[in-house]
Amino acid sequence: MHGVLIVVTLISGKGKASFVVKHPKGNVSPAKEVEIDHYLEAGLSERDALSEVLKIVKGVIESAHAAGIY
Repeated sequence: MHGVLIVVTLISGKGKASFVVKHPKGNVSPAKEVEIDHYLEAGLSERDALSEVLKIVKGVIESAHAAGIY
């Protein structure tokens, strides 16, 4: 996806996920944490919750690319 690598990981036992983004020029964003409790409470598995986080981050990257930021 435009040369961007996104890594999403589960923070075990906290109802949170962490993600980092590696940009095409080699810059790596600091890790950011997001709550996933609402996905888990809605019945999603941890894997599905992480997939939802990935979809959101991909959407942000697509928007940034469309705006000329990447």
